[in-house]
Amino acid sequence: MLEFIKILFCYLSSRNHNRRRHNPRSYNSRSYYKTSYHKEVTTQEVTTVKTTTPEVTTKVVTKSLFYCIHKDYSNTALNVSVPTTTYTPVSGELKVEVILTINVTPNDEINNENSAYYQELFNETFIVLTNYYSNSAATKDNFIKIVVYRISKGSLVVNHTVIMNSTSTTGQNNVAAATNNLVNGGATLTIDNQTAGASTVAIYAPGGNATVTTSTTICGTFNTLNTCPTGQECSIDGNGVPYCAPIESTVSVPTTTYTPVSGEIKVEVILTINVTPNDEINNENSAYYQELFNETFIVLTNYYSNSAASKDNFIKIVVYRISKGSLVVNHAVIMNSTSTTGQNQVTAATHNLVNGGATLTIDNETAGASTAEIFALGGHATVTTSTTLCGIFNTMNTCPTGQECSIDGNGVPYCAPIESTDNFPLIVGLGVGIPLFFIVLALIIVLCVYNSKRHKSNSLDDDDLNRTMPTHEGYFTGSIPSRFNSWNRPGDSAFHDRWDDESVDSERGAYDNEMFRGKDIYVYDNNKGGKPASFSDWDFMFKRFTG
Repeated sequence: MLEFIKILFCYLSSRNHNRRRHNPRSYNSRSYYKTSYHKEVTTQEVTTVKTTTPEVTTKVVTKSLFYCIHKDYSNTALNVSVPTTTYTPVSGELKVEVILTINVTPNDEINNENSAYYQELFNETFIVLTNYYSNSAATKDNFIKIVVYRISKGSLVVNHTVIMNSTSTTGQNNVAAATNNLVNGGATLTIDNQTAGASTVAIYAPGGNATVTTSTTICGTFNTLNTCPTGQECSIDGNGVPYCAPIESTVSVPTTTYTPVSGEIKVEVILTINVTPNDEINNENSAYYQELFNETFIVLTNYYSNSAASKDNFIKIVVYRISKGSLVVNHAVIMNSTSTTGQNQVTAATHNLVNGGATLTIDNETAGASTAEIFALGGHATVTTSTTLCGIFNTMNTCPTGQECSIDGNGVPYCAPIESTDNFPLIVGLGVGIPLFFIVLALIIVLCVYNSKRHKSNSLDDDDLNRTMPTHEGYFTGSIPSRFNSWNRPGDSAFHDRWDDESVDSERGAYDNEMFRGKDIYVYDNNKGGKPASFSDWDFMFKRFTG
């Protein structure tokens, strides 16, 4: 029933269709249309929303548009707007001319602009593109209409103008974003029962000419058509439209140098990360390069700002460029320090990446780094798996006398006083202690021997003192100390006469006899015969000295 109503509507509308047209090429005679039929065109718009996370949200909107095709049997031109070759915008309009190559394959009748197929395909293309631009997030806010100039084969080339409600460059940027989506897989069109995107776009706008291919980025196209003021750069808004925005740390276009301001120290690093990018990295204008560039920037910013070694003084990084082999990132780390502290912190952070202390996740790969080249105020150093942190530190720093490299709690090298680690005190201690030990030991041995002998001697003396002496051998009972050589010598020769040899021998014999008998050689015995002396000892001494 619905189909019958559509056919009836088209038939009735065809009766007065020619009379309502104001096209100069339209016939003013009675209607030449014999039949009418309807057609539905289906279009698809794919909206891609990118976030800072790997997730991508894609929304596909399918729309159907009903319209009538009026066809005559005489093969005359269709009663549609005949394409022109130009369009003059009015006040408040901006004309952006586009040559769009859509990946559908029309048949050869497209080469005959008077054929029914050409006219049908022309109208269908017009309606599909009108629907696309009027609903695309990039263009819908400023879109007015399109004017199709012509269509041709190879694949399907549509030469048309997009009229935007803007006198600034905003409109051309809207169209650039919408066509970039068609070329880079963000949207598709359904024409002649084929659904496809576009392969190339040529844009002619007030800002200049640009060509959009699968290897160009939206900011690359934007920078061709626009020139941002100093201090601004291309950025992408929420609808995917490029615009000029103040330069932030999240740059999309790499620079080649950076000049630090007061309080900053620049440490330039060439870091080789063990991930494998694809060959599109060789084209700096490719979408892959731009995405990988921004991802690398974010990952390294996150690493340096959270690393224990560098987080205290970290300000930002500036990525100059990325290249393949594995992933080489030429960048500068800006630290909040005017001393050598900053470069030592960056050294420690990069050393961790090279020597397994940290990893990075880039392009869906997680890995550390193989090498790092550091260029700082202190000099140039190369970090590999075989270099030590203090070795790198000593290459870039010179510690004062009496100091050496040490590592703090965050793994950052610094100059610290040298701690005594030689054996001199031990050598001195052993040199003095060992001889002193033996001297003391020798003294102990001598004292022990001496005490032993003394104890033995005292024991002998005690035996002598404890011995009981006979009465006749006591003091002054029978003997007194005598003079030298006084044994059995006559009184008149004790001191005054000279001894001859015979007397000497006699005296020696007497001495020997006395010693043999156990007599004391210095005691004169005046108790010979066992009888007590008849005179006193002192009388004897007196006589001997005076006689």
